[in-house]
Amino acid sequence: MERYPGDAEILAKLSELTERLGRFDKAEQFIKAVKPENLRLLAAFYGRRANYEKQAEILERVLENSGPEASAEAFTVLINLAKNHDLKKYRTAEFYRKIISRDPGGAFTVLRRYVEKLKEEKNFAEALRILTENKGKFPGAESFFLQSEVSILSEQGNVREAEKIYRAAFNPFWTEEESEEFYGFLRFNDRFRAYESEIKNAFKKNPADFQAAVRFLHLERDDAETVEKIVRRVETARAAQKIKWSAEELLTVSQFLINAGAGDT
Repeated sequence: MERYPGDAEILAKLSELTERLGRFDKAEQFIKAVKPENLRLLAAFYGRRANYEKQAEILERVLENSGPEASAEAFTVLINLAKNHDLKKYRTAEFYRKIISRDPGGAFTVLRRYVEKLKEEKNFAEALRILTENKGKFPGAESFFLQSEVSILSEQGNVREAEKIYRAAFNPFWTEEESEEFYGFLRFNDRFRAYESEIKNAFKKNPADFQAAVRFLHLERDDAETVEKIVRRVETARAAQKIKWSAEELLTVSQFLINAGAGDT
């Protein structure tokens, strides 16, 4: 032992052996000497000793000092620990907000699991509040926030508000899966035909309305002939009103044509 004073594997083994012998104080000392693995070993040690307050404290330190994967694992254990042993400090919204706000980049998994926990507990108001507060902090996770808000509002029976949020978040470049989730939501709630009729009527009323045109194109995105017809009507209407195309608009329309197999157009 004296030849390898900082060897984590040896220290961990010594701790295991001394714990089996009932020398718990000595086992704890060995674990605390292990670096950098000591936090996770300590948490497990206190769990075996049924010292849940100490275990929770160590898990909180893991959350503060680890990467996303280890933090997510520690967070899951801590959630269950707090629930099973009524550790009030770790069941407050303030605690979770602190963890999430500390490192937005690494805390996404923590946030996601917390939202899942709140949904299981039917604490929808807090779940929606957490989602709203953190929506802009995680680029690339827009789909998670959207689906979470929509599912929570739907479970509350507030389908109209869920549809309003879904429609406001419309993105012509949604993946096929995301697109089908949107239309599936409308169909499930018997709103697809109403939405389809509204979009078609808006386009018929003003074919130069680019937003109406894009939503119509999205509805018909797999039909090359219909997509081409829509684009021609938009071109004609905009030309008549002397509306110039922006680069973003041209790119959007071009992408629909390409995806529909009308690349030449």
